Amino acid sequence: VLLSVLGTMAMYWLLLRCVKQDEWLCLLGLPLSFGFSFYFGFTNFLLGTPLILATAVLALRYAEQPIIRRGIPFALLLGATFLAHVIAFAISSAVAFLLTARRVSSVRGLLRDYWPLLGGLACVVPWIPGFAKSPDISAHPEQWHLSWQRVRTLPATLFATSSADELATILGVTVLILVAL
Repeated sequence: VLLSVLGTMAMYWLLLRCVKQDEWLCLLGLPLSFGFSFYFGFTNFLLGTPLILATAVLALRYAEQPIIRRGIPFALLLGATFLAHVIAFAISSAVAFLLTARRVSSVRGLLRDYWPLLGGLACVVPWIPGFAKSPDISAHPEQWHLSWQRVRTLPATLFATSSADELATILGVTVLILVAL
């Protein structure tokens, strides 16, 4: 747990350095490390957080100079996020795609620029047969029943476990408005 907290701060420092911002802002990584995942003891998420940040750093470096020497560690780290948790992999992949996005004029250019993302996806392939054989979608299938009710309760579930908490709902709505702005 301590290594994940220190790793998160270190990755924030690298990310800030990569985007040429004040590295002292990495100290905000300390309180940010003690969030929902820490409180509930989700070790795989604790590991995933610094991996997501590290993937963002490598994606930015690869975007600056898309060469093999930068692409291989980028692809390997992207695959490692999958081993931490599939949600970490999804977040890392989306962030990496957006950070490396550029105008692609042909399919050849697409493959040339985005092969590290495919390399990261290759780490997922060995797990697919196990997922296909699994009879259940999840140990908690109710989590996959998507409805408008789930969208309506989203603001509250950002800060609490249900929409019964009115303060959590207000905070959630406020945060979503701030993010949208």
